[in-house]
Amino acid sequence: MAGKQLKVLLTAVLVLAFAAGSQADYVEVFPLSTMQAVDSTISLHQACNSQGSTAYSIVRAGAASPYNSYVIKTTDLGGTPTSVALTNTASPAWSGTGVDYILPGNTLAFVGNDLMFSDGRTDQIYRVDLTTGTPSVYLSNAQLIAQTGGAQITITNGVTPSGEYVFYESDTDQIFATSGAGNVLLLVSNAELQNAQGNTVVSGGLTYDGADNLYWGNTTTDGIWRRDSGGTITEILTAADITGVTGASGAGFGDIFYAPNGLMYFRDTTARSILSFDPTAADPASSLALVLTQAQLEAGPAGTAFVDPFSWYAGTDNLAFATIGSGNKGYYSIPEPASLALLAIGCLVLVRQRRAQ
Repeated sequence: MAGKQLKVLLTAVLVLAFAAGSQADYVEVFPLSTMQAVDSTISLHQACNSQGSTAYSIVRAGAASPYNSYVIKTTDLGGTPTSVALTNTASPAWSGTGVDYILPGNTLAFVGNDLMFSDGRTDQIYRVDLTTGTPSVYLSNAQLIAQTGGAQITITNGVTPSGEYVFYESDTDQIFATSGAGNVLLLVSNAELQNAQGNTVVSGGLTYDGADNLYWGNTTTDGIWRRDSGGTITEILTAADITGVTGASGAGFGDIFYAPNGLMYFRDTTARSILSFDPTAADPASSLALVLTQAQLEAGPAGTAFVDPFSWYAGTDNLAFATIGSGNKGYYSIPEPASLALLAIGCLVLVRQRRAQ
């Protein structure tokens, strides 16, 4: 009788492990209240990225505009998280930068001992020293205008494999990257976008894979596009590919994120879901999968499907995200389904041990 009960238990655990592989749950790494210990008026968690057991966040504080923005350092992730202010835009160090509060883009990038990010209010790119909290302007708006002819950096941005910032400039509808402090390099021209896509829309991403290929979303074609290292632009996921998985009427794009596990993750703003695919597959659409649905996101600790941007919770090697403007505004991580699979293996060992007795 005990053997039958164990078989039932094993079957149930295997079913759970299979379910976790297709519909993962997620957990809270730390809540908004952890950061509110720095300033009780902090109300909006706008971006986050982590290194090991330490995370860095950009948050907004204050009851009305002009707000104050903090760069928050949160330590002991996975233990008892504690937050301190690395810097804030009300401090004298930010005087002369034009910043009152920050509207960060999709990417907080670690470059050496600096945190790099863009600001949508000043349309500039900044670096903050992770030891001292000292901010510096890496690309000013005046330098942007002089070298590109445009003045607008959108939230569609990322980081190149060499640690430079890549961004979409919406006045000229072109993709640029920084090339050292104060310098800009054209990556994809208006004409190249028009010739390949039939339009110049770049509305999600940007991110590189491990082979120096650049990806972005296009809300006109509802697909994901790739510029390979040789400069050829192709649509690697079409609207039909994506809606065939989500069941939504169309597709939209928030952050697109290449993870250390080799998968590409993106937020579909129409289906309000997180999806993944293998960029190295001969047919990336064949690997397209739902990671978290809108229902799962809303039922989880964030309480919302408005999640962005993505990062990699290095303490556990899991995909992570912050929330944007709604929900509980913390930092969240998606555990690998392998944990349940290990539980199933443990039950199998138990069955074998019982049989041996």
